[in-house]
Amino acid sequence: MIAGIGCDIIEVARMKKELSQFDMGAGKEIFTEFEIADCSGRRHPEKHFAVRFAAKEALLKALAVGKTPDLRWQEIEIRNNPAGRPFFVFSGGVRDRINDLLVGNVLLTMSCGRDLAMAAVILESK
Repeated sequence: MIAGIGCDIIEVARMKKELSQFDMGAGKEIFTEFEIADCSGRRHPEKHFAVRFAAKEALLKALAVGKTPDLRWQEIEIRNNPAGRPFFVFSGGVRDRINDLLVGNVLLTMSCGRDLAMAAVILESK
């Protein structure tokens, strides 16, 4: 059964502007060390940062938590399996929230074009 659903879309230009306005010290509030290294090493890093930002927003919407101080952006990490499929790695309060909601599976899809990046998340209950 579906326990939650969320989606988000962001303009790539907005992420590029945000990245140019702060050093990655500020970016560490949103992205993990792994994500910063992974995205920074790719062609058009702003697209990779944008789609990960959208994925994190989509997850928070699926969890129906809004802006909660006890959940940190860095507790949500996006990685890719060897075939390139994205998946989440959770820690801290986000992992606890998912366990509290008895979520058994988290489905993630991400897409990025020249101008827009989007992500959708479906939470399936155990």
